Amino acid sequence: MPGPTDTKELKAIVNYFAEKENKTPSEYLKSVTERMPLKRIADASEIAEGVSFLSSEKASL
Repeated sequence: MPGPTDTKELKAIVNYFAEKENKTPSEYLKSVTERMPLKRIADASEIAEGVSFLSSEKASL
């Protein structure tokens, strides 16, 4: 299951929670990603590539 993806919405969420915890957005994002299995945020293009593959003939049985 993919984790968070770098989007405008994610940035807004990070800013909101960073402010609540008196952290900078970078500090908050680092604290979140350190607890994630891959230790990083996905890029939207990574999700698009997976969707593209799954909807292509290459993914057929």
